Amino acid sequence: MRALLIILIVAAVILLIGLLRVGILVSAQSDAELQILTTVGFLKMHRRSKKKKSKKLVSTGLDLLPGLRHKLLVRRLEIIYIAPGLNDPASAAQMHGALAGMAGFIYGAVQSAFRVKREHIVTNTDFTQEKAYYFAEVSISVAVWEILYVSVAAQKQLLRSQNEVQPKTRDVPNAKKPDVAG
Repeated sequence: MRALLIILIVAAVILLIGLLRVGILVSAQSDAELQILTTVGFLKMHRRSKKKKSKKLVSTGLDLLPGLRHKLLVRRLEIIYIAPGLNDPASAAQMHGALAGMAGFIYGAVQSAFRVKREHIVTNTDFTQEKAYYFAEVSISVAVWEILYVSVAAQKQLLRSQNEVQPKTRDVPNAKKPDVAG
């Protein structure tokens, strides 16, 4: 009876750990440092990042994304860009059109790759400003069991690709060999 109780407690702990969500909140704003908040369950760690470090972090995160397709939950996606239009209204209007197109593309790509809970994407032009303003915030989370599932699948794929043998070239029977005069 005691062994069964221990097995049930261990199974419950493993289940609870597997259901924990690991998340990251990345926030960027005009003339401000990139801010990163990571969460594991209810624990939160806040960090401000310099631009050089943030580029490496973003590229590493982008390398991991294909394996997590449809497993990541985008809790919040907020992108706001206000184009300046004080000095050149015509180019500001063209920029607004291009940004609206890019915003639609980003929204479609995110919707097709991830589960999105809440999004807010705005592009606009302010004809009274000389400088552009942007604000971007993305909150992404994934359950621990999903991370384990993806890592096991990636390991299997790696082993499979290492075990593949290149096809050998065969000698063709009855083929005429060239005469070598010597």
